[in-house]
Parts: sequence; structure tokens; C-alpha cells
Amino acid sequence: MKVALLSETSNAKAFLVDDAWCAQEKLNGERMLVQKVGTAVTAHNRQGEPRTLPATVEAVALTSELDFLLDGEWIAGEFVAFDILSINGADVTALPQAARFAALAEVSPFRLVRQALSEDKSALLASVRAEKGEGLVFKLRDAAYLDGRTEVGVKFKFWKSASFIVTDLEIAKGTVGLGSFGRCSFPFAGVWPKFGDVVEVRYLLLTKNGKLSQPAFLGVRSDLTAADVATQVIA
Repeated sequence: MKVALLSETSNAKAFLVDDAWCAQEKLNGERMLVQKVGTAVTAHNRQGEPRTLPATVEAVALTSELDFLLDGEWIAGEFVAFDILSINGADVTALPQAARFAALAEVSPFRLVRQALSEDKSALLASVRAEKGEGLVFKLRDAAYLDGRTEVGVKFKFWKSASFIVTDLEIAKGTVGLGSFGRCSFPFAGVWPKFGDVVEVRYLLLTKNGKLSQPAFLGVRSDLTAADVATQVIA
């Protein structure tokens, strides 16, 4: 299964002024691909592992008369779509992003990610920043959907964030150990992390002694593995 991954940039201006690129809100959830074939609705994470969808989400998928394979994120109990890979069994990944997003708007029964073009990209950036969101994703509008990490999709994050492996857990204190990077509190509501889980943590900066400054727990990343964590550059 194809899964497009993003490169990263610290320079949003170059993409904001270039009309060859669109901008989408960067969501902070679990990457998920949802497929409908007839009355069967299935979901997988970016590793290709099956995920269980609530019956309410399956019901939404079945409101579409068309079969599809959508790419998106599972966030706060909702699937939000940002790309489409097939329609009625026909592979559409070779189409340019602009055409795929137009098709997505016609086919998807789910909410779509916010997308902006031209001068509206700056307004979207300001809106997401005001909402204390994660950042933006810039996509080359004439590019096909490519498997793996390429330069046709770039993320710009307002905050530093990275994935870490839970090395220990203190339930009473509500904290997890992140190896040499220190500790982080987690909310008692929701899914509790376990030893060995991969978790996403937002932070201000990396201190001189290699600890995370002002870490904030974002959630468990069941779509990532220890191998994914090992390839990160944390600064």
C-alpha cells in the first residue's frame, strides 16, 4: 500500500508566495487510510496494520455510492480526509494533487482538511496559528501521489515535536520516561501510554544537556514503530 510521507521545512514564506503549492492544515492525529469496497469498510495505519473503526464511522463511509481509498488522519474520534488514492477500484495516484483533491471533495463522505491556494495560504497560516494548531502542509499541485518521503509534500510546524519510546511509566504521578530526553506528563483522560509505546511529544527546545524543555504529551502513535523513531533528528 502506498503511503506518502512529508519532508520538513523551516521556511514557510517560500511556499506561501509560490502558486505551484497549495497549503493544508497539518493535523495532529494518527495517520490512517480508509477503504470502502461494496459494504465492506476497512482501515489501516501507515504501517499497513489494520485499525478498528467505530460503527458510526463505518456508517458514514457507507453513505457513499462509490468505492474509495482515502488517506487522512484519525483525530479526536473523527476521520479527516486529505487525499484519495482510488475511486471504484481505479488507481488515481498518478493524477496531480489538484485533480485528486477536487475528486476527493466529490467522493469523500468525511470532512476534508482545510486547504488554501494563492493568497489564501497566508490567511490559513494565520488562522491555524491563532487556533494554536500544529502547522501547515504544503503540497505541489501538479505532483502525483508518491510513495515514501519525497519533496512534493513538505510540513511546516509551529512547534517542535518528535516521537519517543516510553522507557518507564509512573501512573501515580502521571508521567512517562522518554529515555535520555527526560520525562513528560500525560493526561489521565484518554488512552494511557504503556512501556514500549511510541508517543508524540511537543516541546519548546532541546536544552544543552539534551533534555526536552516544556514537553507536552500529544498522544500515542500506534502508526509508528521504534524504527521510525530511530531515524529522527531531534534538535
